[in-house]
Amino acid sequence: DAGSLREHTRPTHLDYLGGFDVVFGGPMHDDDGAMCGSLIVVQAEDRAAFADIDATEYYHALQIADFLAAIIEDRDPMVPGPDGRGAVELFTAIYRSQQSGEAIAFPLH
Repeated sequence: DAGSLREHTRPTHLDYLGGFDVVFGGPMHDDDGAMCGSLIVVQAEDRAAFADIDATEYYHALQIADFLAAIIEDRDPMVPGPDGRGAVELFTAIYRSQQSGEAIAFPLH
């Protein structure tokens, strides 16, 4: 679950974030109140400085490594498929809202 993932990766996560000016962050919760991820907002000097933050590559590498280890160890990955789908839905809504300038309702259709 997301709580176990957060606990397992917290030291690495905090080390990575130490190089950034974190404005705020915290857990995200699903409709049942269970933690399903986290959101971190960082302050960057400008768009060019933000472009140097390659969090996507960093976190994808960790997730892929865990997925491969799960196959080898015959266990579930730390981020199950439904959690991944939820993250995709969230970011799809963010992109749609940015493009349209309107609020986006969930679930997406």
